[in-house]
Amino acid sequence: MNFVLQSVDALKFAYEWNKKTSERGGKKWKGEYRQQLFEEYHATEIERIRTTTIGRFRTQQIDSIKKKFVRKHERVITARNHLLQLYQIVSGIMHLTHDSLLSWLASLVPPFSWTKLGISQPVLN
Repeated sequence: MNFVLQSVDALKFAYEWNKKTSERGGKKWKGEYRQQLFEEYHATEIERIRTTTIGRFRTQQIDSIKKKFVRKHERVITARNHLLQLYQIVSGIMHLTHDSLLSWLASLVPPFSWTKLGISQPVLN
């Protein structure tokens, strides 16, 4: 049952993430979100690097960590998108409207929340 709930949450996240692309300022928001997520996820490591290294070497170390993080994040987003595509196929086969199936799935879990993931939602300037 836990897997089902996690999958529903992943579907909601993928849907919201993809919707951001078509919104005004969506790409900027995604970049800021990814940066904030990176900084929160690697806060201890970034702070250690900032206090023990200087100059170009510091930047190179942080950039190296961020590159690995971005690749991992992209794989997670791709996996969520594949799940969303599968959901869309199944909902089409079952002749359910997107809204009715999403309503039913949403009733299984609490509403999607960025803070539930342990991060705050970035605010566009």
